[in-house]
Amino acid sequence: MTVALEDLRDEIRREERSAGLNPTRPLTRADIEHRRRQIAAVGLVVFFGVVVTTLRANVWGNAHDALFDPDLLRAATITAAGGFIAYVVEKERHLRRLELLESEERAVSLAIADRLLEAAALADASSSLQGSLVLERVIGRTLDRVRDLVGADAGTIRLLSPDGQLRVAATFGSDDGFERLGGVGFATRVGLSQQPLLLPGAAAHPDPDRGLVLGAPIIFGDLLLGVLQLAAPVDEPFGAIDIEIVAAFTVRVALALNHSRLYEDALFALDDARAAI
Repeated sequence: MTVALEDLRDEIRREERSAGLNPTRPLTRADIEHRRRQIAAVGLVVFFGVVVTTLRANVWGNAHDALFDPDLLRAATITAAGGFIAYVVEKERHLRRLELLESEERAVSLAIADRLLEAAALADASSSLQGSLVLERVIGRTLDRVRDLVGADAGTIRLLSPDGQLRVAATFGSDDGFERLGGVGFATRVGLSQQPLLLPGAAAHPDPDRGLVLGAPIIFGDLLLGVLQLAAPVDEPFGAIDIEIVAAFTVRVALALNHSRLYEDALFALDDARAAI
C-alpha cells in the first residue's frame, strides 16, 4: 500500500506541473481553487482584450487608415481566443484530475493510518496474552481484547475437548448478543472450514460482505484448538476489516493457548512425578 501511495504522489506531481502548480508543496484543495481563480482572472483580461481589439478593428479603423489590416487583426484575435480556450480546457482537465488524485491520496493515507493503528492494537493485545500461562487468564484476556479490537457486542470461546466436541470455555456480552452467536452448529462449520466465516446480516444490512456474527478458528500449526465466535452490534455489522483483524488476532491466541496447554501439561507431569516419589 505504501508503494501505491508513492506512485500516486508521483502522478500528482506530474499533474501539478502540467496544471502550473508548485509540485514541491503538499497539494490541497485550496491550491487547486486558487489556480482556477488565476486562470479565470487571465480569462477576463483576454476577454476584454478581444472586445477592445474587435471594436478597434470594426469601429475605429478601416483597411486604409488602420495600423494593422482589420481582417488580419480579426483573424489574429480569433486565433488567440481559440488558443486560450484550448489552454483553459487543458488546465481544467489537469485540475479535475488533481482533485480526484488528491481525494484518492487522502483515502489511501487514512487507510495506512488505520492499518498502523490496527497493528499497534494487535501488538498490545498480543503482549497482554503472553503475560500469563494460566489458561483461564489467557481466555479471559482474549475476550477482553477482541471486544476492544472490533467492538463486539458478545462473544464466546469454544475449545476443542479430547472427545472432539467444541465446548464453551468463556463468554461475554448481553443475552441478546449471545443468542445471535450461532451456537455449536456455526462453530462446527467454522472449525471444519478452518477460515473465518460471517453469518448473514439483518434485513437492515443485506450486504453479503457484512454480517452480525463472525466466527474464526483458533489453529496452531495444523491443529484446531477452538473457535472464537463474536456478535456485532445490530447497527454496526462486521465487515472485511473486522475479519482481517480477528484472523490476525486468533494467530496470537493460538500461540498463547498452546503455551498454556504446554504449561499445564508440565504441571501435571510434575505433580505425577511428585506423587510417584
